[in-house]
Amino acid sequence: MSSVRGWRSVASQGAVEVMVVVVIFEKALDEPKYCSMYAQLCKRLSEEAPNFDPPDGPCTYNRLLLSKCQDEFERRRRASEAWDGADGATLTPEQYEERSAAKRKMVGNLRFIGELGKLEIIHESILHRCIQQVNLLNLLPESDRTKEKLADLLEDRDLSFLFPLLRIQSDLWRALVSDPTPHTLYKYIKDTLDVEHHTAPGFINALMTVLVKYITQETTLASGCDPTVIPEKLVTEQEQELLAKFKPVLQAFLHDHLQLQVTAVYALQVFTYTHNFPKGMLLRWFVNLYDLEIIEEDAFLTWKEDLSQDYPGKGKALFQVNQWLTWLQETEEDDEEEEDAQ
Repeated sequence: MSSVRGWRSVASQGAVEVMVVVVIFEKALDEPKYCSMYAQLCKRLSEEAPNFDPPDGPCTYNRLLLSKCQDEFERRRRASEAWDGADGATLTPEQYEERSAAKRKMVGNLRFIGELGKLEIIHESILHRCIQQVNLLNLLPESDRTKEKLADLLEDRDLSFLFPLLRIQSDLWRALVSDPTPHTLYKYIKDTLDVEHHTAPGFINALMTVLVKYITQETTLASGCDPTVIPEKLVTEQEQELLAKFKPVLQAFLHDHLQLQVTAVYALQVFTYTHNFPKGMLLRWFVNLYDLEIIEEDAFLTWKEDLSQDYPGKGKALFQVNQWLTWLQETEEDDEEEEDAQ
């Protein structure tokens, strides 16, 4: 009889803690400006709420909170993404309110789990795994979907700590435009960016994107150039010279880092995709990056075989450079055979 009463007590305690977690979560999403306070409450409860042992194993307040975080995040993500294709569509007032509420709750959810992460209630790896599932740009109005606007939103919601590299692209661009010399850009990176970020894919993506943008704006995509025709030889030579000028900066962060070189290739792919693949640009840049020994052949071939769907335009990009990649692969195989024969 005592064991039955004990089980009822455990079950009751468990039910109460589940209800507490649910209530706190709902309040945090409905009142995002108080997320910090609700996270502090969770911290206090995680330290003081006792464990209880249901038949399927021990349970703690933290485990309940983590489970709720993951379930709620997935639910909010699906609710928000359900409206991603509605931009430009005619919505009823009710549908518009539903869409706004879904995206507002998603931002609230991000802010709350961010606060839980600050207090180390949620492990950093779990936090970032949740965030990576969300296309954060889709939380913004269609006209504002830029990394700069997203950075402003996250800063306003006190979530910048989750994305330390998000603003780096706009910062790098401002630094480069104000003084377009390799030494100054390299010094700026060294002085402003933590060393651990130097090997982060996000930083490499930003650096490559900024340099490609600057070099092409000064040469082959300058005002008045027609991107639908191959640029004149003089202009492409100027493009190559400018890339060679910034070669030391790229090599400083890419040398002997195969996967980061692959990231740089993807950044180039996305840039050409967003500019509707200017005629001849991708192949020209592949050749120049290879000839200048900025990107190694193994990186190009890894990019070719990679099946990632995270970067748009891969199919068309492959079509444009496939013949050159075949030549590169055959050349590498010939070199290996010659080495084996010696």
